[in-house]
Amino acid sequence: MQRHRNSDQTVEHQRTGAEAAGFKIDRVVADHGVSRISTRLAERPEGKRLFDILRSGDTLVVRWIDRLGRNYGDVCDTIREFMRRGVVIRTVINGLTFDGATRNIASVSGPRFSERVPDVAQSDNS
Repeated sequence: MQRHRNSDQTVEHQRTGAEAAGFKIDRVVADHGVSRISTRLAERPEGKRLFDILRSGDTLVVRWIDRLGRNYGDVCDTIREFMRRGVVIRTVINGLTFDGATRNIASVSGPRFSERVPDVAQSDNS
């Protein structure tokens, strides 16, 4: 899943980066111009498509986990739902893997998780 904000984050740039990192990309799903923070991935048109496409045994490659939601809760819920469905999530940046064995998403993601996902610092300090 790819959202892009500037010329360095175009769909083609992200795909090229993933392929350069050794990932084989079969299909690209991208949000274009979706910017409302309250809209969960599963409720956005391309997010719904992604949930419909992926099956157990599939691997979802994302540039970074912030591509999977607009805030901490959305990202965690999305990761958990895909893992529940048997979908493995791999990130291009830092080479993280989220699979059925993953229990604590933040511990796998490390400190960059709180830097890259909106609302994390605010949620953690509440």
